[in-house]
Amino acid sequence: MNELLCLLTTVGATMTMTCNPKPAPTPIPTVTVTATPSPLVCPACPSPTPTASPFVRAMWVSDAGATVASAATGSSTRSTFFSNLAAKGINRVFIECSGLLAANRAQLKDFVVDARNHGVETEFLLNGYVSGYTVATAFDRMVTYAGHIKSYQAAYCPTGSESACPVAMHIDLEPHLYPEWKTALAATQNAYLSGIKRLKTALGSVKLSADVTNWYDGSGYNVNGASFSKQIFDAGVDRMVLMNYTDSFTQMQARAVGEVDLACQLGKEVISGSDAMKEGTDAASMALTFFEEGYSTANGMNAGFASLKNYFAAKPCFKGVAGFDYDDVIVLK
Repeated sequence: MNELLCLLTTVGATMTMTCNPKPAPTPIPTVTVTATPSPLVCPACPSPTPTASPFVRAMWVSDAGATVASAATGSSTRSTFFSNLAAKGINRVFIECSGLLAANRAQLKDFVVDARNHGVETEFLLNGYVSGYTVATAFDRMVTYAGHIKSYQAAYCPTGSESACPVAMHIDLEPHLYPEWKTALAATQNAYLSGIKRLKTALGSVKLSADVTNWYDGSGYNVNGASFSKQIFDAGVDRMVLMNYTDSFTQMQARAVGEVDLACQLGKEVISGSDAMKEGTDAASMALTFFEEGYSTANGMNAGFASLKNYFAAKPCFKGVAGFDYDDVIVLK
């Protein structure tokens, strides 16, 4: 039944009532509401926890460095090299490249890009000259090559994110090998620290890795009121590659503890290096290397690497392991 809407009007003594059907109500328009995702839900957003850097499994490439880096991309020399690295799970090389740095940086760039395409990062390795040199003059040469690396960066790695970028300049300059170490220890140590500072200045933003003997943190080698290892970090070394040459897993761990603790305090990095060369047939020489134990055996180099990874799992400054040297590691079984 329709509702009526009535209006009562009065004119003088006469009252009139007029009734009409009540108008239909105006319909309320339909509004479509699109739900907005909660700000707490973001399926496309990256995880707030950054992806951890891969554990470094490195290898020195000294004698073979020039040959491999100079070979053409896609050549059998390169293919064999990368196959050998893959067989040992290597994802970084310390490659000796002084000749190419000085004379053919474009060729070196091609190698770095090729290596990265094979999942391998590159550190430019420079060995310190000893015969006829002092620590100071050996660093003179290193500073020259730091200049070459800076030129390389300007040409092929201007933003630091290009595929041609090296991970670091890597030096193997061991002050205890120089004659003055025995006659003027503190002066030799200070010459080394001064050289590191010069290198760091010459490199600019490029990281500096240095091969460091495992016993430099001993109290007998303190200099300037602190351990020699700490002074090396303070002088500008970003990544200490510890020459941790022993085939004992427990010794590998114990010898790295001091440097790893220092690195974590200072925001630096440590990689532990192991030897694969045939050092000799006496017990002391054989204890330095995994030559006798091999690579994949229960007490071999790879198992030693795994023990270090597990032992330092809670130490983010412990970045990985390395094998010395390419020609020796690749033939270990």
